[in-house]
Amino acid sequence: MPENARGHGAGAGSRERLNQPGPEFPRCAVLLSRIRFAFAVSFHIIFPAFTIGLGAWLAVLERMHLATKPEVYARLFAFWLKIFAVAFGLGVVSGIVMAFQFGSDWSEVSRRTGPIQGPLLAYESFTAFARCRREMPPCSEK
Repeated sequence: MPENARGHGAGAGSRERLNQPGPEFPRCAVLLSRIRFAFAVSFHIIFPAFTIGLGAWLAVLERMHLATKPEVYARLFAFWLKIFAVAFGLGVVSGIVMAFQFGSDWSEVSRRTGPIQGPLLAYESFTAFARCRREMPPCSEK
């Protein structure tokens, strides 16, 4: 196998050239795609953090309602549950967009870290949609 000037095999140099932006893919497009990904990640991380904290708050409100029986806790729970549902939905939607951007904008990183990222993204998707599946009525078999 012939080696190039850096001591790598012939295939390594051609792979490095493919990952570098050239005249067919200008650097401004790379910068714009990275800015888009940064926005998606920054937007997405707000929602899982918020829903985790809000889930704990909802558990406290439900416990207070069951323990002390004032109606104010049930009304507070119903109010915050609507906000939780909206935040959860926005987190799922922004997470789907972010997962696609991993593949399109960061394909080499995804290829190298796939054994780590893959199970984590799969678990996140499973837990998001398993919750939706449990809340849906069962399908009738015909």
